[in-house]
This record gives sequence, structure tokens and C-alpha cells, in this order.
Amino acid sequence: RETEPPEGYALNTRGFTFTISADGAVTGDTSLTDEITALKITKTDAYRNAPMGGIAFVLTDANGVTVYTKKTDDGYRIPCGEEDGTDYFLTGADGTAEIRGLACGNYTLTENVPSGYVSNSPVSFTLSSSHSVSAPLGLHVTNAPTGLLVKKTDASTGNPLSGAGFRIKVRDGSTGFRVLSFAKQSDGSYLFSDTGTETVLMVSGTGELKLIGLPLGDVWIEEAVTPEGYFPISAQKVEITKNMTFSAPFELTIKNSKYVKLGMDSDWWEFPALCLGILIAAGGAVFFLLKRKKKKEISVPYPR
Repeated sequence: RETEPPEGYALNTRGFTFTISADGAVTGDTSLTDEITALKITKTDAYRNAPMGGIAFVLTDANGVTVYTKKTDDGYRIPCGEEDGTDYFLTGADGTAEIRGLACGNYTLTENVPSGYVSNSPVSFTLSSSHSVSAPLGLHVTNAPTGLLVKKTDASTGNPLSGAGFRIKVRDGSTGFRVLSFAKQSDGSYLFSDTGTETVLMVSGTGELKLIGLPLGDVWIEEAVTPEGYFPISAQKVEITKNMTFSAPFELTIKNSKYVKLGMDSDWWEFPALCLGILIAAGGAVFFLLKRKKKKEISVPYPR
């Protein structure tokens, strides 16, 4: 029975038996094979439960030294020297990456988190002699996109308002802003996407707007469509942090106030009519005072 495998190989736990006859002939199991160690990483999007390809990872050993690897013709990677490999590796289109032949021990896996996502990276793990090609150590690393829930309400009643739309902006340079684009999802939420076509995001019938995958940092929420009969509001600034995920979104309430109408009805002609009535009344009063003043002047006798 094997008790210690070579470095980079998994322990063969099988028991092997053989027999030596009186004349020295050997029969039975005399050839032992070892599989190399194997680590398999699977990367998924927690929101869509879909694989994430092209995500960069860096692997370091227990001493913090980066492990260089290179890709083989069979698609998996193997450790190598700095001159032959790279200090990072990418997940494939299926969201997976496999490294074979690592020495047993403690490691840390650190990812380059994509924009709009949060992660539990870095991930520490131990590769043991029991992790072979046929039974690899599986690491499932997920990314959760950020989440923001905007609620549109009446400033007086707190009731939800529909018919509102927003643009989402981020800093583009020191003074300019850039409007973000989104793809509308089947559940009515909007997912940030460079290839999205939605730039004016409308709230639902219940006055809610859920935004998924906003980049970390400051964003500005600008009202592009104001509910009918309400005053528009200025842009709202929000800092997107790692604590705001799609499953626990940060809630932002934006209130609108109704037009103040000074007791008038909604007919458009009543305000001009009121102004005209005030002018006529004022003109009549002035005419009356001038006429009265003139009569008073005539009634005074000329002094002798």
C-alpha cells in the first residue's frame, strides 16, 4: 500500500497483493500507478445561475508566492516556471478552469472581480493527496451582481407613483457624465450592460425600479420622465457598495410633490381670466379716484 505519493500526485489508496513462489517467481500486482493532483474551478453568476467565462484568477501558495501555470493541448493547466507560463489564468466559455499537478498544500485563489459584481474573493483552500483527476478538488466561486431598488412615491401621502422614468449616470472624466445602458429582464428589472439598448428606465405600476449590476462607486439617478401633475426633482447621488446585492438591494425612495395651484381648478383659462379681472378692477378704482379728485378741485373757490 502506498503511504506517500510523489509531489504533484495523488495518493493511490488501493491495496496491491503479489506472491513470490519457492523458486522466486513473482505473480500478482507489481505495477502501481498514481494520478496527478487536480483542482477544478467553476465560476457562475449568482443572479442568472450562468457560467462566467473570461474571469481572471491568480493562485498563490502558502508563502504568498504566485504559482505560474501554462495551458496544455488538452485544455487543462499545469505548474511551470515563470519563463514558460503566466501569473494568472482565465476561465473558459463554460466558466471552468482546471489545474493539474499542483503540490499538496494550502493555497489562495484571488479573482479579478468583473464590474458590477461583488465577490467573496480571495478563497483559501487545501489541496490534499486525495484530490486526483478522477476526484478533483472542486471550488465553486460565485459572483453576485449589485442591486438597487428605487421607489417612487407621492411626497404627501407616501403612495407609490407610476409614470416615472430615470437615467443612470456615472462620472466620465473629471467634469463629464456618461449615461449607462441596460437590458430589461423578464421580471421587469434592468441589468447593466454595455450592449444594452435601454437608457430611460421606467418604474413599474407599483412605482418600483430594480437595477442590477451597477458598477461600484458613485452613480447619479436623474429623473427623465416626471409623473403627470408633479414637480420634477434634482438628480440623486448614491454610492454603490459591496453590501448592495441583487438579493438584498439597497432601497432608495424618491418623492415627488404635486403642483401647487393656489385654490384654482385645472381649467387652463381660469388663471388668465383671474389676472384680467384683477387688472380691470384696479383700472376702475384708479379711474374713480381720479374723477373724484377732479370734482374736488373744481368745487374749491378761487381765493380773492
